[in-house]
Amino acid sequence: MALSTAGDINEKQVTAAWQGLLDRGCRLKTESGDVLRVIYPGKTSDAPGSDFQDAVIHVNRRTLKGNIELHVNASDWHKHEHDRNPAYNGVVLHVAWRRDCPEAIVLQNGTIIPSVSLDTYLQNDTARTSGGKVPCSGIALNSPEK
Repeated sequence: MALSTAGDINEKQVTAAWQGLLDRGCRLKTESGDVLRVIYPGKTSDAPGSDFQDAVIHVNRRTLKGNIELHVNASDWHKHEHDRNPAYNGVVLHVAWRRDCPEAIVLQNGTIIPSVSLDTYLQNDTARTSGGKVPCSGIALNSPEK
């Protein structure tokens, strides 16, 4: 199933896409262009708070340990007021289906964290119709049952 807009998907599908990219060993870059290596993706969490706990990533010559938060739109970080909530100060990476805002992802304590937009890595209608190359395309996303 090709997905082109954030309105077509939900957070469960974002999680599936993220895990699919990791499973395939795709080379990832942050929004700022830094190479991102996920050493350990963390444990999934259904509890309130971050989506993945205790992750280990390497970015910009630094190894970071903490949590990963996923959203459909990057702006959901601000809409959900994570930038005002000290409970999210342990997040080391923000993953969104698409980058729909220019703002950096900033923790409540003022730390700017790296972010990744998945739509640049997966097959979508825009890339297919424009003839553009899509790194790591071919990851199927099935619509979860409602």
